[in-house]
Amino acid sequence: MLKVIEGVTTLAEWKLANPAPTVRPVNGLRLGLDIDGTITADPKLFAEVATHCREHGGQVHIVTSRSEVGRKETVLELQGYGIQFDRIQFIDEMSRANDDCPHKELDWFQRYLWQKVAYAQQVGLMHFVDDDPKVLSLFATYAPHVVTTSALDRVRIADPLYELAVKVVLTRQEGSISLIQRNLKLGYSRTVKLMEAMVQGGIVSQQPDDEGLRTIQDRYVMAAAD
Repeated sequence: MLKVIEGVTTLAEWKLANPAPTVRPVNGLRLGLDIDGTITADPKLFAEVATHCREHGGQVHIVTSRSEVGRKETVLELQGYGIQFDRIQFIDEMSRANDDCPHKELDWFQRYLWQKVAYAQQVGLMHFVDDDPKVLSLFATYAPHVVTTSALDRVRIADPLYELAVKVVLTRQEGSISLIQRNLKLGYSRTVKLMEAMVQGGIVSQQPDDEGLRTIQDRYVMAAAD
């Protein structure tokens, strides 16, 4: 039922008096993806993830521990999977990584993997997906503002719009189902599942407040604001 407003007699006038909430475009997501154990775990899903990210004005960075000697073969493999990307980064061999890493408290292998964190910070990645728990732990310690998702969890989530939904929530700093619906034009049930995944991922609080909003976890407060 339309709210009765004095002097408003038509639907068009009512819409003018009751403007829809602002929908901000979802853009600028900079996403990092590992290959082996991540993209290879579900190439079709990650092809959709990459496509949606780039269609919304974002960037996809492939960050891998494969040798750069095999660059051509790796690029062809990614193309075969249908993965669209903006840049591929082959991290340096272990000897150089150990010399360059400033965190001398880390063991030699952690210093090697830390290069993924260093690259993410250098280019401003906002979300990173990797199958190695050591990599995820390094992000949590040295770049806690970067949203990380394990490859296993990402495959379980399945929805290719998850990263964009996270970007909406962190950009607006509002754990709102309706916010995601408006920005991504999704149905209610699908949006609820995306929000549940964010709860499981430690991005928003488990319980909503009286207005139905979930609290952004401290490590992500203002982390992805435009």
